[in-house]
Amino acid sequence: MSAKQDPPSSRRFDLRSVFPWLVAAGLVLGTAGVVQADDLAPAPAGAGEAAPAAPEPAASEAPARKADTQPAAPEPAAPKNYVTAVVGTTPFYRPNGGPVADYIKDFNPAIGYGRYVTPTVALELDAGLTYISGADLVYFLIPGVVWSFSTHVYAAARVVVPLHPEVKVVAYPGLGGFYGFDNGLGFSLELNPAVTLVNGDVDFGLAVNLGVLYAF
Repeated sequence: MSAKQDPPSSRRFDLRSVFPWLVAAGLVLGTAGVVQADDLAPAPAGAGEAAPAAPEPAASEAPARKADTQPAAPEPAAPKNYVTAVVGTTPFYRPNGGPVADYIKDFNPAIGYGRYVTPTVALELDAGLTYISGADLVYFLIPGVVWSFSTHVYAAARVVVPLHPEVKVVAYPGLGGFYGFDNGLGFSLELNPAVTLVNGDVDFGLAVNLGVLYAF
């Protein structure tokens, strides 16, 4: 007895029938992988999103840059005027035509006013008197020019003009040292050769003057 059997060709796997399903499954799996990769990567800033701001400078750096941009404060102007008080004496004196005299023990106080016409040159006028025991008082004026060629050293071109008892002119140049303080007060020590021409003869003396000065 024989049974009816299907032809062999009907039992074979038909690849053409499942091919569209394989293509669809591959597209789905590929899309899922792309989405997963995008979730792990950092997202770039979009057109509507602001880029991250630059870090603010440290607090210690900001004042330094601000200070660099500010103009330096101008230095205060140096004082142009000063007043002075001087006390002097003449330890060495040789009268005209004679030998060197003993110490004459003179006392020469004076006060004066000066004004700087340049940063280093000042015009000065002093007025004072000379006291010598047993002699008349001598009143005098001393106009002069002072040149401060160093912080603590100066030179002076002075002329002594006695007004009483007789008028004559005495060349009185000087070289001195000076020390001043920030409050305008200062002290000076000056050495002055004194040369007097009288009737063709020359008196010569060497005076020392100690002064106190106030600049304003």
